[in-house]
Amino acid sequence: MKLLTLESIFTILTDSKLGLIALHSLVLSTAPGGVKMVELAVNTKTTTANMTGTVDRLEKFGLVERHRDVYDRRIVLVSATDKGKDLVSDYRDKLEQAQR
Repeated sequence: MKLLTLESIFTILTDSKLGLIALHSLVLSTAPGGVKMVELAVNTKTTTANMTGTVDRLEKFGLVERHRDVYDRRIVLVSATDKGKDLVSDYRDKLEQAQR
């Protein structure tokens, strides 16, 4: 297996038209049932305020949607839309091709 070069990673990010944190957040949001906003912030090592802006942009592009936890309405969950899942699938395919 070939290691990914920095150049190939930047090419993939440029093609997706998303920044690294936004793309990472989108990948995480494909988890079944979605992911908590706080978990996105922790996993991307950013603040919840920054994550709110990131999710706003992803939502504007139609890649994710927000919804409330059914058991605790204070919790905001983020889930990838079909369009977002397709973009993640394309991203993963490009990563696999770059490693060949």
